[in-house]
Amino acid sequence: MLFGDPANGGLIRGAVQHNPRGIQRDFPEVVSGQRWLSVLVWLQSGWDNALQTAVFSLSNSSSYSWGAIPGQGFGFHNDGTGLRLAALNGAAPVAQAATIAPQQKWLLVVARTVVNPDGADVISLWAFDADATFGVTESSLGEPHVHHEGFNWGSGFHNLWIGASRPNGPNAVFEFDELRVSTEGGDRGLGQILAELDSGIQIGPQVAIDAPGTAEPGHAISLVAQVDDPDNHPGPVTLQWFTASGPANAFFGDTAGATTEATFPVAGTYVLRLIADDGAVSTFADRSLDAGASGETGFATWMNTYAADIPADRRGPLDDASGDALANLLAYARGLDPRQAQHGPDRETLRVARDGNDLVVTLWIPEGLDRPDLVYRVLQSADLQTWSPVAEAAGSTAFTPVGENAPAITREADALHLRLPATQAYFRLEVTF
Repeated sequence: MLFGDPANGGLIRGAVQHNPRGIQRDFPEVVSGQRWLSVLVWLQSGWDNALQTAVFSLSNSSSYSWGAIPGQGFGFHNDGTGLRLAALNGAAPVAQAATIAPQQKWLLVVARTVVNPDGADVISLWAFDADATFGVTESSLGEPHVHHEGFNWGSGFHNLWIGASRPNGPNAVFEFDELRVSTEGGDRGLGQILAELDSGIQIGPQVAIDAPGTAEPGHAISLVAQVDDPDNHPGPVTLQWFTASGPANAFFGDTAGATTEATFPVAGTYVLRLIADDGAVSTFADRSLDAGASGETGFATWMNTYAADIPADRRGPLDDASGDALANLLAYARGLDPRQAQHGPDRETLRVARDGNDLVVTLWIPEGLDRPDLVYRVLQSADLQTWSPVAEAAGSTAFTPVGENAPAITREADALHLRLPATQAYFRLEVTF
């Protein structure tokens, strides 16, 4: 066999990023005449967008640039109706199978290449379930699922580029293993690549996201992770939620939970990503949601007035647009411009001072500020462990005293003063949607 990689560890696992979009493997000699190539492929999540392609490109160039995908070969292409086995010129299909390839399943792809002296090179392709059985002869494979004549590999190809094309949509994911290239053609070459295929392949968790298709900015939606670990790898499957793309970062109630909530700070289309890791292999699923402008209230409306001057990845409630260590949510709660960094005393949100036998807690929150989506709470603790509210406001900055230690409240235009009996105590401001 000219080239082979064992199953333990494989060549690459996980996301194939689009720039550089893959890896290159060089053969020890130029591959010419008739040869056989086989590879096990696991098509994971993220293939729902048209034009996305998993590429195995045979090339006679010495290296791969960061530009267009080189060479001619094969892969799986989504033409808008489904993911199909295809012969590829770069990332463009020139012939493809009639049937749609299944996802979340190991497939054995067999390719026969013929490099002809006249330049009319040929590729024939078959795809089977990885556990399929058949004789190790060309006739046992049946008619090719894809056949194309007209490639031009020159005197032959001496490298294989493996990656993904992603002209739109989120990154798609595929795994491959047991890549083999024969030293000769005919049944002897086919026997080389199919002999003793490893059956101990580690399969990553199968993961999907259960969520509504639309949301309203500032309103939480429920997310449920659907996870199955088909090879039952020992140890728990860990999860991580985050925002793959969107006009801002979504806020997750629990970034590691099987169930959680997500809140979208501004209107737009978001792609939420869930990563599942079984300790051996990581996989992920994406879910696209549209947070429509019709439901915008509160923080979303406020942030959109500054959006032209703030990068998309710094518009979320827990982001810091100005770099002054004040989260955007706190700037919104105080009526500040999120683009302007606060310095010195202006950065203070809460201050505690002694006045005779009293403690005075001052909050720099303007009077009459309309915040329909916020709840403010001033909390007190004697030990930094147990916290109790002493004042709160919902929908506005009109605070009312609460609890056993309810303070007397006085107001200025830009500040709020809470007066309580002097005692050893800690205070903090909690702002939530």
